[in-house]
Amino acid sequence: MSKSIVFFDTETGVSNKKIHDIGAVSSEKGILHTASVAELCNFASGAEFICGHNIINHDMKYLTSEENMKLPEKVIDTLYLSPLLFPKNPYHRLLKDDKLQVEELNNPVNDSQKARELFYDEVNEFYRLDVGKKKIFCNLLYNSREFRGFFEYVGYAPSEFDTTQMIQDEYKGKVCENANVETLVNNFPKELAYALALIGCKDDYSITPPWLLYNFPQIENIIKMLCNTPCKDGCDYCRSVLDVHKNLKKIYAYKLEDYWSNIATVDAYYKTNMDFLNSDTRKYFFKDYPEIYSKVSDLPPAKYNPGAVVKNSLVASGSIVNGTVENSILFKKVFVGNNCVIKNSIILNDVYLGDNTYIENCIVESRGTIRANTRHVGEDKIKVVVEKNERYEF
Repeated sequence: MSKSIVFFDTETGVSNKKIHDIGAVSSEKGILHTASVAELCNFASGAEFICGHNIINHDMKYLTSEENMKLPEKVIDTLYLSPLLFPKNPYHRLLKDDKLQVEELNNPVNDSQKARELFYDEVNEFYRLDVGKKKIFCNLLYNSREFRGFFEYVGYAPSEFDTTQMIQDEYKGKVCENANVETLVNNFPKELAYALALIGCKDDYSITPPWLLYNFPQIENIIKMLCNTPCKDGCDYCRSVLDVHKNLKKIYAYKLEDYWSNIATVDAYYKTNMDFLNSDTRKYFFKDYPEIYSKVSDLPPAKYNPGAVVKNSLVASGSIVNGTVENSILFKKVFVGNNCVIKNSIILNDVYLGDNTYIENCIVESRGTIRANTRHVGEDKIKVVVEKNERYEF
């Protein structure tokens, strides 16, 4: 039988810190959009749990200041669960640091629905954990206000097994065997849980979100203590992972997930230019990374005369097109004559193409003049065309 749970979010005034908008959703009662705390309490009555994103130190703080406020005592906050269950970067498709990613700003109903979606993803992710990790996290976090409601929802309670020993067994080969885990269990249970989540996530590029480090600054020290501090006795982990001389014999590399191209050949130059016909490549270089610029020239925009046909191509400023251009890149000040056809080619700066020219699978060198009725086609490989004929100025 599913447990009754209400998801909610509030909007508060910046200056007066008063609640002025509330949204809530539940499978039993549907949707609530109101400004009344009393209506929220009525909506949540009968529910066993109440859940939201960053509600323990934000929404609940303002709600508890209201008179006669009565909400379910079992509180679940998806904010604290996210870095525990999604320790990779990005931690979850619905998260941006400590905020929910929503399409509509300042809509508490929308935020409540996103919190619900995130919560059930967190529940499913918890069920996918190894049994040992579930027990460790529960033993470390059950008595914490930020986590107790969640463990009650998934039906987990602290086990009688020794937490220190469970950690040493579960993370054998990943942490120093002689680290003082017992002290961490007793004094920093939440920080230790987050550190173990990062250590066990099998991702070399995972990071800790800034808000988490701000609230739990000991996380980095714990990771350093467990993983990067050689013990005096020299356990198997420290001898294999932290041995300087042994690691000098290893080859390290940086895994680049984004676009990269080594332009060392003509074919590579051609392929890299053609990649920019893909909208994702252009977005990456010119929107996602706006610090990448091209040189600006004081030229008129490209001109397409009657009869010109251009498909899936990039045409730079100062160019004039009278013919057909398909899947090609035209640099600045290119002139394409009447009845010309250009396919799968790169035409560099200041090239003049006479009437009835056919160019396919080629790179035409800068400042070249291609005479009328000329045909250039790269058959087995890309053809580089270099012609320096006389031309009429345009």
